[in-house]
Amino acid sequence: MSNKTTLLSPDKATYFWWYFLGIILTPFLGLGLILIFVKRKELRSTVYKISDHEIEIVTPGYSEKTDLASITGTSVSQRWIEQKFSVGTIQLQTKSKTTELRGIKNPKQIADIVLQAAEAERMRIHNKQKSKPAKQEPETAGAIDRLEYLTGLWQQGLITNEEFKRERKNMGV
Repeated sequence: MSNKTTLLSPDKATYFWWYFLGIILTPFLGLGLILIFVKRKELRSTVYKISDHEIEIVTPGYSEKTDLASITGTSVSQRWIEQKFSVGTIQLQTKSKTTELRGIKNPKQIADIVLQAAEAERMRIHNKQKSKPAKQEPETAGAIDRLEYLTGLWQQGLITNEEFKRERKNMGV
């Protein structure tokens, strides 16, 4: 089974106000250029990796993974300027934490897709657990020791394949 991965990154419109502030501060000792450079570098180095089983957030100096199956809900927040650019922040809720995907283009559609993928992952895990046959293991530690002893005898050639198979069958293995 292949593991499909989709890469998302924040949209430039997310940093609109930072760019605007940078342009205003440029005449003051070039502080605006530094601000624009820092935010541009942050934008380029932030990546959201969405795979069949998890979502990984990679930012400068920070990485976080969230299993799709543990996502219980999503919400979208957009400021008025973000609504104009059709970008927003998606909050992924789990039982223990909330993770944010900032600057996502068409956030409501992406949030719905993530919820559908989370439900599909939970169903896949449930079906996999349901279809697993229960392993039959030796019941006691003595049976394990006896099996190891028989395996040693068989590997040394002291008992034949037929004797080894017969003894394993008698042990219930």
